[in-house]
Amino acid sequence: MAMTARLPKKQYLDLLLFADEQESMVDRYIERGAMSMATLFSSAENN
Repeated sequence: MAMTARLPKKQYLDLLLFADEQESMVDRYIERGAMSMATLFSSAENN
C-alpha cells in the first residue's frame, strides 16, 4: 500500500538519512514535494 505523508516530513528524518546521510542536504529538499511511502501488511493466515 502506498500513501502520502500528511504529517511533518521531519518526523521521517531517520528514514530519509538512509538515502542521504547529510541532514543539511535533506533540509534543502524536504519541503519541495510530496513524500510517499510504502507499507507491507501480512496476515497470520499467510504465514
